Amino acid sequence: SATPDEYMRHAMLTERQFPHSRAAINLLTKAHEQYKATQATRMIYYLGTQMGREYFHAGEHENAKRLFDTVAEMYRKEAWVELLAASLEYLRETAKHLGLSKEFLEYSLELAALPEESWSEVARRSTALTDVIAAITGTDALPDGEAPIALEIDLVSPLRGVLSVCVAFHEQAVKPGMSTRLTVSLLTHLPHPLELDDLEIHFNQNACNLALKHSLDQGHDLKLMPHQWKRLEVDIIAVKSGKLECLFAVARLGRNTTVRCQVESPASREPDPFWQFEPALESYPVKDKNLAFLGQKVVQVEEVEPKVDIEIDSGGTGLLGETVLVRIHIRSRGHAIDAGELQVSVTEVASNDAFSPKTPSTGSSAACAKIFVPARLKDGSGETLLWEFQGSMKIPYVEADGSWSTSTYLRFTEAKPVSFFVTLGYQIQFGTNDDTHKLWSHKHVDLQCEEALRINCRYMVPFQRDAFLPGSVERSAGTVLPFDESSTMVLTARNICSVPLLISPVQVEEKNARTCQVRRMEGSRLRNSAISQSSEGTKLLPGEVFNQILSIRPLAVSSSLDIGTVALRWEREQQRQEPEVVESSVTTRLALPVIAVEKAPVVVSLQYPPYGLLGTPFTLSFRIQNRT
Repeated sequence: SATPDEYMRHAMLTERQFPHSRAAINLLTKAHEQYKATQATRMIYYLGTQMGREYFHAGEHENAKRLFDTVAEMYRKEAWVELLAASLEYLRETAKHLGLSKEFLEYSLELAALPEESWSEVARRSTALTDVIAAITGTDALPDGEAPIALEIDLVSPLRGVLSVCVAFHEQAVKPGMSTRLTVSLLTHLPHPLELDDLEIHFNQNACNLALKHSLDQGHDLKLMPHQWKRLEVDIIAVKSGKLECLFAVARLGRNTTVRCQVESPASREPDPFWQFEPALESYPVKDKNLAFLGQKVVQVEEVEPKVDIEIDSGGTGLLGETVLVRIHIRSRGHAIDAGELQVSVTEVASNDAFSPKTPSTGSSAACAKIFVPARLKDGSGETLLWEFQGSMKIPYVEADGSWSTSTYLRFTEAKPVSFFVTLGYQIQFGTNDDTHKLWSHKHVDLQCEEALRINCRYMVPFQRDAFLPGSVERSAGTVLPFDESSTMVLTARNICSVPLLISPVQVEEKNARTCQVRRMEGSRLRNSAISQSSEGTKLLPGEVFNQILSIRPLAVSSSLDIGTVALRWEREQQRQEPEVVESSVTTRLALPVIAVEKAPVVVSLQYPPYGLLGTPFTLSFRIQNRT
């Protein structure tokens, strides 16, 4: 039989070989499942902490880290300092055993930045911070020997207590090229001073990025005392218009670690939940109360005023159908025009686009007008034609205080007032860097358009259209001309514009000479004697009327006979100085109305002398012709 000593040794050996941790984990798992069914949240996380400890003692560090990460997230939301600190201590050790150097530093820094509840906690966290500082500064190797390490701190990161960066611009708006003051405030809750080797401030405009070195001689002391704001004031020069925003700061700690911290504004900064109720804590990032409540990390950089003048010379009112020369003159008032871009567009005055936009728009034409530009043919003939303008045109380099001009042409298709827009875009360079900025200058003028002529016509029917027997035949409606008889049409053109016009002889474009003949009756114009004539044409003042008599002879019987078109060519009396590429005269066409042609069965002609004498008889004869 076994002696008492042998029995004791056997019992101790059996006890040592029994998996106590596994049994405890099984029991805790069953309890965890039961509490999950009752929604007992805090008890669930307490059991998770116990399970994590058992996994840690059993050497299953991955399972322990998974559980402690879940538990620590809950304790951060509840702001339970003691429970969070206990979980972070286990997380430090699990990260160290797993060789996770970055996680080891994060857990250690978060643990050291928590408020101390007792002297024993102060000692433990000071020891943890000492180990971390040694690893950061490079005096000691990291757990897995890897370097460097980049830490990220955003607005919801648990490392906000390690380093917080708050910035505030002293102005809300600044002109480009001018400096503005920026206050950078740094805060740490570590129990020992934190010394930064250098600090980089990054903006959305890379030209404004700056780097501060820790140097007492230059006035940049980057040694942060616990729970005290370190305030640094720097001058920033904005080079581009728009929004200038401070994005993040990068602090370098030794040669192993960098910390990228998202910056905050004093007006919108949320306090750290672990430290907001701690006594003797300086709460304002900046001393100025106005900046403390209204300071922002964004400043508006105003637009650079373009130092160019745009002149538009249109030469007065345009007439419908003619091509109007519009000259564009660009003069520099100090800026050299580089990479220039010219956009031209036309809009109706009554439209919503009748105001110059702040941003450039694609060159286009309204429905009532079209824009043309001259272009030389590539066949070597040197001939220049007008091409409809679309988009934008490049302009050559213009030196400071220089000038440049170009010509465009506007052709009205409707008698409506329009706004002629010109937008000039060019680049300027700031400072000695390669940073360029696009500037836009706008100019517009309102152009009026008038209709030159109002043309109409009327027929003088040479025979009686009523039947000889009343009631037997209905009266004809509309214009009815006799078959194979000459009828007279009077063409009337009235000058309804505000400038004198020169009228050329009317040209007749017959539709079909075999069905209808149209002839201009020379020497038979019905006109006002005040209208003057010259070799260039008939001068027509505003409001005057020009009449032309046409002879029409239908050669076919039809209820709707298309006669043709008359073309009236006109131009201004005082011609503008137009280039040869533009035709000065305009041809206005009028489609003659469709008529009905009938073959009359009986034609009665009346013959009488052209004049009579008082008291002297004269003979009046009738001639009746039967065409049936």
